[in-house]
Amino acid sequence: LTYEGLFHDYYFDTGRQQPCEARFCPSYTSALTRDPLSNETERFVTVGLNSGLTEADIGAEALNLVVVVDTSSSMSSRFDEYYYDGGEKKEVEENAPKMDAAREAVVTMLGHLDGEDRVSVVGYDGDATVVQDLQRVGELDRGDLRSSVRGLRADGGTNLDAGMKAARGQVTEVAGDAGRETRVVYV
Repeated sequence: LTYEGLFHDYYFDTGRQQPCEARFCPSYTSALTRDPLSNETERFVTVGLNSGLTEADIGAEALNLVVVVDTSSSMSSRFDEYYYDGGEKKEVEENAPKMDAAREAVVTMLGHLDGEDRVSVVGYDGDATVVQDLQRVGELDRGDLRSSVRGLRADGGTNLDAGMKAARGQVTEVAGDAGRETRVVYV
């Protein structure tokens, strides 16, 4: 189902008669209809969540993004079975290695960044490795970065602390930059 189809197929008039110039302008409309199966009268209230904001008003700030990827040996295990908290074994139909899913998730995430965004990629197992230092996306060779991410391999222990320290090292100097959001994402 696409949201375009849902919006089209399930459109209800919200009763808004005048333009909304505020951030949020709720509006309400009531409706009566007869249920075709039970022949009962049904009452509905639609709530319109209107806004005077335009796409230009919402413009996202540039981003400082550090993606920290678990590359420990546990990431080579498959999704078909895993142990949940408490030691209970779970089985699922998916059978791809977790590392494959992590690599593709990061590559997909990188594809959504704008040229002014900055990105860094850190891998960690027993130690942390900076795959890409924090750099403006417009200055990077995206193909090389995607290849580097796809080259991540699962091996070794799990030292999350090392990954966290490496991520902190990437953002310490830029975290307070005006006009930029700073995010660290763990995969």
